[in-house]
Amino acid sequence: MEQTKTTTGKLISFYRHKKRMQQKDLAFGLNIAQSKISDWENDKLSPSVDEIMSLAEFFDVDPTSLIPSENNINYNNEFTDNAINNGQNINHYYNNIEEERNANKEVIRAKDELLKGKDDVIKLKDELIDELRKKLK
Repeated sequence: MEQTKTTTGKLISFYRHKKRMQQKDLAFGLNIAQSKISDWENDKLSPSVDEIMSLAEFFDVDPTSLIPSENNINYNNEFTDNAINNGQNINHYYNNIEEERNANKEVIRAKDELLKGKDDVIKLKDELIDELRKKLK
């Protein structure tokens, strides 16, 4: 059995083959270009978190099933269930993605608050200018 590093691309290919699909079928199902599927499977591009979620929904698997562990996994044209569900490493990676997503939401909220604050400052400035104009008349 050849030892090969597991990648997200190989996992996508595995699930696609498991469903007996061609790349064009998966591309049609996800409404994306076939070349993107090819690039993922050949590890030329990595799917985004949203694309991982779409793939997981399409394949009816947990999103962590599409994220490789940090270790090399033995396979011979087909992964074992044990290898695909390599629990702790995958869950740790998935949890990091969730933490990053939550942190990004906090940054967006903070930016929104700053923009509200900026609007308040502009409004206050306009009120002060109006007040000064009244005093100068």
